[in-house]
Amino acid sequence: MKNKIPPLICALLLSSCQKTLTNPYINQIRIPSFSFNRPSVYSFIDISSPQSTSSSSKASSSTILSDYFYSERYGPFPLGSEDFDATFTFQLFSVASQNIIERIRILNPSNNNVLSASSHPSRSYTQGLRDDVTFTIPLHDYWTNDGLTLKFEILNAQSRQIIKDYSSTFYPPSNGVVSFSSLKKERYVSRSLGFYGNGETMCEYKETFDFTEFGDYLNIDYYFLLDLRKNKFKYLNDTDLSFSSITLRFLDDDFLFPYINHDSNGYINLPLILKRNNTEVIFKYAHPFYLNKRTLQISNSYHQGFSLTDNFYLPINGKDIFNNKIIYINVNGLGKDNISTSIILRYDVDKNYVGLCSNGDYCIVGGNR
Repeated sequence: MKNKIPPLICALLLSSCQKTLTNPYINQIRIPSFSFNRPSVYSFIDISSPQSTSSSSKASSSTILSDYFYSERYGPFPLGSEDFDATFTFQLFSVASQNIIERIRILNPSNNNVLSASSHPSRSYTQGLRDDVTFTIPLHDYWTNDGLTLKFEILNAQSRQIIKDYSSTFYPPSNGVVSFSSLKKERYVSRSLGFYGNGETMCEYKETFDFTEFGDYLNIDYYFLLDLRKNKFKYLNDTDLSFSSITLRFLDDDFLFPYINHDSNGYINLPLILKRNNTEVIFKYAHPFYLNKRTLQISNSYHQGFSLTDNFYLPINGKDIFNNKIIYINVNGLGKDNISTSIILRYDVDKNYVGLCSNGDYCIVGGNR
């Protein structure tokens, strides 16, 4: 004999499944991201029990969704840059469904005079719908050192009132010379070099260098080594760090380095590169050298008995002669802002490891008790 389900229980089970399937509790959450990649929108579906359906529905109806705005990072723009296309993505929950007009205006930052304006034809927009729109940004006729202010605006098509707007001001790279004393005093922050949408608003892209902890002398562990690795600065941006040229320069008037190329004034110029680890940046020699391990003579080219090394050495008899030597690191076209500076360092190795207490890191004190 087959088991039968009483009609009342069957009706209750059917009613419960129907409620669960037709009334899910949906909550949409946007996770903000400070990134140049497009933020994502995640949807979480919670199938609640019949007992919590009423309270969950009430919570869902009170959820307020934020407006979304995104664009890739545009810039920097050197003087002479041409027009470019910029795409903006928006999703508006604070704006009711209506006919809209999307518009771009270009203004002079110094007086807010409108230099250029362009718009797309009127169209219907549905609240909460994600849309893309592309405009040509006219740099060719208006781009100067004064910079520009860009305004992306959404207007009601009938009243022409602005119902949503995003703006940013940006400038060409400074290409300026910055004194190293200024860089040592405080962080260098450039003017805005471009713009991007971070998922919430339009942001200005600025570049930040921090040389405030950079030493005034070479921190040397080994007397005969010209080591640059402990003199560091910080680059506080998530973009690639570029430069035009970096050179370590010093006067070799005692001709301590006969195997290294000298310029007509007796200076040695060694090309450097940058090595970055997260935010920390150090200087490194761009090319290897050849070393005589017996005399510690260093050379640009191979000689018999010399072997390759990545370090720059002082000859064994050269420590006292080279001590207190002024060394320059000349940096050109650093970063997106293309700044240049001359870093002044001193090779300062005055103390001996063991010696008199006046000039030794460690000393022995004698006497009677």
